[in-house]
Amino acid sequence: MAAGAPIDLRLNKRVLEGAEGTIRITALIKTFIEQGGNMMTLTVTDADELRRAMGNPEKYRSLRVRMGGWSAYFASLSKEAKKYTCAAWSMGCRVLDFKNREATMIRIAICDDENAETLYLSGLVKGWAIANGNMSIDIKCYPSAEAFLFAYDENNDDVNKADILMLDIQMGEMDGVTLAKYVRKTNKTVQIIFATSYMEYIADGYDVEALHYLIKPVSHEKLSTILDRAVSKLVQAERILLIQSSGQNIRLPLYEIRYIEVMHNYVTIHASGEFRVKKPLSILEQELDENFFRVGRSFIVNLRYVRKVSKDTVWLDGGQSVPLSRGLYDKLNRAIIDS
Repeated sequence: MAAGAPIDLRLNKRVLEGAEGTIRITALIKTFIEQGGNMMTLTVTDADELRRAMGNPEKYRSLRVRMGGWSAYFASLSKEAKKYTCAAWSMGCRVLDFKNREATMIRIAICDDENAETLYLSGLVKGWAIANGNMSIDIKCYPSAEAFLFAYDENNDDVNKADILMLDIQMGEMDGVTLAKYVRKTNKTVQIIFATSYMEYIADGYDVEALHYLIKPVSHEKLSTILDRAVSKLVQAERILLIQSSGQNIRLPLYEIRYIEVMHNYVTIHASGEFRVKKPLSILEQELDENFFRVGRSFIVNLRYVRKVSKDTVWLDGGQSVPLSRGLYDKLNRAIIDS
């Protein structure tokens, strides 16, 4: 670590339980010192404890938290700051829960034409996995967009089943944005993260629904936050809606739903196809997640597919448009920013 760089880590209590936990924290501190670090700050708690502290602050007056470079007593934070802190730790819990899914592993592909950058990013990802309870991950690295694309077209599981794709932008003949567009045509759930030195490419990320742009040099703290978000979105992508349509029971992934509208006495769900269900829109709305927004009495849109918003209309990336009720313009834009 250059100049004895400091490091902040958030650790779930379960990571440090028992003899194995003692071994983990000992190895972590020893490695940090050997690498030239001179200051390490650890926050050890869990989301459940933070929720209890929100409800009973007097009992948890000594609980301190450290996030984003600041440290404070949790009880002294504002209501908004408490909610933010609790949400961040909840994302960490979902990371742990994600390990229990059928795949049992998070597959991460890194594509960068600079070997030193690839090694650096791989190290950051491994550190993030350790901080989340030795999460099971599989990292595959590719020196160019062409190398990744060759494996992708060969139906190589290492890339075709990648959960997170980290891309440089300027790489040889094919750039990272072009590669991302190609992948996005057949993979709607992979979380794409760009790591670049060039701010001018940020607008291109909207076309491929990139999760985030990281400006090099990438910090451990920033990457960890984005990886937490990526896993949270992967968990959301696995959610399904159980419906009965045309006499059939259908399991419809939420991420496939573009928008929902009331037509006559039925609700029509627009996804890979159209599904009509006999259910009130208000009841169906309760079965959706935070990526959906009700834009009026008769329409719900999936924020993932919103491309443009005016005072009275919402346009989706497939060219469809739905009416936006008066007074919802600002709320919708805030929901898009927060999604």
